[in-house]
Amino acid sequence: MSSFVRLPNGKQALVGLDWDTNSQGYGSTEARMRAKGAKASGFILRGGDNENLGLVTDNTVPSDGCISFAAVMADDLGADWCGVFQLDGQFVFVAVAHGCVLADGDRIYPHEASAKARLEQESRIFDKVYCPLSWGRVNSLDSDAAFKGAAWSTGAPIVVVRQAKKVNRQQVLIGAIALAVLFSGYQGWRIYQERKEAEELARRAPPPPPVDPWVNRASTMQAVDACLAAREVLSSTSHQGWDLKALSCEFNGTAARVVGTLSPYTANVIQPVLPPQFAAKLAADGTVMEATAQLKLAAVNRRGERPSAAAILEARNILLGQPKPATWRQNGRVATFDLSTSAPVQMIGASLQNIPTISIGKIELTGENWRVQGDIYN
Repeated sequence: MSSFVRLPNGKQALVGLDWDTNSQGYGSTEARMRAKGAKASGFILRGGDNENLGLVTDNTVPSDGCISFAAVMADDLGADWCGVFQLDGQFVFVAVAHGCVLADGDRIYPHEASAKARLEQESRIFDKVYCPLSWGRVNSLDSDAAFKGAAWSTGAPIVVVRQAKKVNRQQVLIGAIALAVLFSGYQGWRIYQERKEAEELARRAPPPPPVDPWVNRASTMQAVDACLAAREVLSSTSHQGWDLKALSCEFNGTAARVVGTLSPYTANVIQPVLPPQFAAKLAADGTVMEATAQLKLAAVNRRGERPSAAAILEARNILLGQPKPATWRQNGRVATFDLSTSAPVQMIGASLQNIPTISIGKIELTGENWRVQGDIYN
């Protein structure tokens, strides 16, 4: 939710923008098209190569010459930091990594307790932290002094988007399908190459004992492909009068437990015909059929993966940047996520596949909606 705050020079700045990062940079035309596609009322480009794009995506309309609070503070305080600034009785949280404002790193909180909780959650991955001196936080810098000393008079204005055109949904759908096909083929090749490499290493010498939790777990795309294959098998029972209502795929190491719920849609339903690894029986209520299977996935070589703050930030940007942001919880060295989406699950898997130490623990399908749960280590 965007909001205006008063600056030391008497003018106003906008907080609460949604941010995106592209290492190749954004052109002004591309930025304007992205703003119109997101139905944003304004946008701002920042960074040395215009790699950081901020969008005003709610109903707030910035006035001509209005500046972004997070953009000015990011320019003023440097590459990697997070902080809370107390302004007009509210608390503004800003997080910057590698010089770019994070996807959810520009937020305003009405209460001190919620702002403190957010700062404590995020401060573990930043070396520099700002907060009000009254909080008495150890090893923190004075956010009020940083705010008053910022170069507010030189901040670039937010570009107002006065007319937003509707997105051509058919073109978006065609592009998504094409992207999914390309990613599927590429990831299939990658999995084949990784499997060959693992077999060659096993032939030459016995592998060292696993020392990290993610080493003996399936890769992201292995989990996605296994669940999609199970859906295809169970959906084929429509010829016998059954409809796949729900699907659950749980992953433990390289083992997968699949549970599908089949509901009859005709009075002429017959016993579903399934591969040998699937067992089907009536559920306890006697109205639906439950099909289960225990699957074994091929081992992949994940010993070279190492935790890093960059991997954590990349995963956060992808998952929290979804139309419906994922739930993200940090607990010590492991962060867990829970994403509900109507987007193709193979697109989610492909975007996470190359992030070190990330694994999927469970995939669920209800109707046309997917739920993906997993974790990543730092």
